[in-house]
Amino acid sequence: MTQSTLHERLDSLGLKGFKSSLIRQCDDPNYDQFPFNDRLLQLLDAEINERENRKIKRLMQNSAIKDKQASLENIEYSSKRGVERSHILSLATCDYIDKGQNILITGATGVGKSFLAQALAKRAIHQGLSAVYYRVSRLLEEIKLADWREPTPRPSRNFPNISCLSSMISA
Repeated sequence: MTQSTLHERLDSLGLKGFKSSLIRQCDDPNYDQFPFNDRLLQLLDAEINERENRKIKRLMQNSAIKDKQASLENIEYSSKRGVERSHILSLATCDYIDKGQNILITGATGVGKSFLAQALAKRAIHQGLSAVYYRVSRLLEEIKLADWREPTPRPSRNFPNISCLSSMISA
């Protein structure tokens, strides 16, 4: 089997990570010294990483997160903001999502509610969960437009199966 045939088969199976790692292995003579199983494991790991990265990219695109800099690592823990590091670290595990619990973020204008909501949504995405960020006014509008005559009312935008709906309220 020629390299081009192998590459075509990998393309037809959608194994982009596997293919790019295989090309790297073929171009590097140092890989010849590795046992077959080690090389195969590297190829499979590359495919798994590629798929995880594509999933995160897709979830981020669907999340409506506006602040690309929002991350839990960038939160300022000052007394005027009233944000405790221990609380944020416990939320960072995303256990509240698995337990079906909600978080309500309130505070004065400018204290970082939107940033925190988007950072939590981003963390959920990086753990493989779906998340969407809404400003409360927009979320309430979606709910208002929902067709409540349906057996399971859905907002007009037809929410997908979302693990984490991130929003905030100004106090």
